[in-house]
Amino acid sequence: ADKETHQEHRNVYYSWREDIDFVRRVLEEFGIDPDKGHIINGHTPIKAKDGEDAIKAEGKMIVIDGGFARAYQKTTG
Repeated sequence: ADKETHQEHRNVYYSWREDIDFVRRVLEEFGIDPDKGHIINGHTPIKAKDGEDAIKAEGKMIVIDGGFARAYQKTTG
């Protein structure tokens, strides 16, 4: 019943995934050519209604499941 407990606090990862250098380093850590590879980040709702884009880090990261679930659609748009 307490709406205060319904807040999801995002950690630093959510700002790092916008950083092309960070994403390229992650790809390299997994042995993937950062010029050819991409990260598909699932189960992470985005706030499309607030203008958030599912494409991150100059196109190297794509966030899927950005509000496909009905339970999130009022929040994500």
